[in-house]
Amino acid sequence: MRRAMVKARGPALTLTLLLAAWLPQAGAAQDDSRLEKARELAEVMKVQAVAEALTGDASLLLDSLASRANPGREPEALELVRQEILPAVRRYQADYLERMVRYYSEKLSVGEIEESIAFYRTATGQKWVSNVAELAVGPMQIGSEWLGDATKLAVRETRGAFEQRGLAAPAM
Repeated sequence: MRRAMVKARGPALTLTLLLAAWLPQAGAAQDDSRLEKARELAEVMKVQAVAEALTGDASLLLDSLASRANPGREPEALELVRQEILPAVRRYQADYLERMVRYYSEKLSVGEIEESIAFYRTATGQKWVSNVAELAVGPMQIGSEWLGDATKLAVRETRGAFEQRGLAAPAM
């Protein structure tokens, strides 16, 4: 029965299952160590506080969506956002933490995670953590504004090339 199931799933899956069964367990220990370190990094970076801040941001969006969906009954809709939706979102904050831990463990080596932990424990690292919204979101906003401006200028400059070929330039 087991052989039939493996055969039915294809050679790639069969090879994957065989390799997984025969790989040394040291890899699992390294992954556990990396996950432990990634969890420590998430703690030092106060990822849980970031989840709460994101929930606050979601509140603004949810308020707007609930108000638009319920014209004339906005106060009732906003009350339900506060009493039902936001507490439900908060119940999922641990999932955000786990996703960030997995992300760090996949993107960084144990050494890189340890270096990051050391940095975030410094005064500068703690300043970064305390001002993450300003220090991370600000550059993203600047980048977004720049891209919008540069794109408008580029489209304006190249409009003639589109027109020469009988094409319409992108509307900006």
